[in-house]
Amino acid sequence: MPDLRFRAVETERLIVRPFIEADAEARFALMREAFGMDWPHDQMMRWHQWTLGSYESFAALWQPPYGDYAVALKDTGELIGSVGIVPALVPWAVLDSATPTDTFVQPEFGLFWAVAKVHQGHGYAAEAARPVIAFLFDVMYTRRVIAATEFDNLASQGVMRQLGMTIRRNDSGSPPWCQIVGVLER
Repeated sequence: MPDLRFRAVETERLIVRPFIEADAEARFALMREAFGMDWPHDQMMRWHQWTLGSYESFAALWQPPYGDYAVALKDTGELIGSVGIVPALVPWAVLDSATPTDTFVQPEFGLFWAVAKVHQGHGYAAEAARPVIAFLFDVMYTRRVIAATEFDNLASQGVMRQLGMTIRRNDSGSPPWCQIVGVLER
């Protein structure tokens, strides 16, 4: 059985790696900026500690390496973003369909990314996502990877296109987590 831990990977300009203790404050700032996470500091610390422990715990349980990973500039080591794997629930029938007959959800491997605003527009999100996709396809033997976003998040939709994802649209807008879904088949 393969090792299911996602290990540090270097790309042309980035290092994608598990978060470490020293990343806490930069990670919190990124999560506030990217996702509006306004948690108290002690709650953010508990979440950070859980993330650090989850890397080994998921591996010990032979579970997928869900969670987020640090994206740092290779030249300076500066933490500029996050990329990760989440269980994503997709009601496939609501996509590209005016009258869905089956809205039951199906679990998928979801991919997410966040890049600090000052570093956006340089292709970092797609560059960081590629080794995670490779891991999901080559190590986890995943059939497909998805990413979801809102109608108005054109930047995220652009990343989906850069990754070669097919864009599926949920014109009803409900459920809200599934307005736009990028799909990448193995």
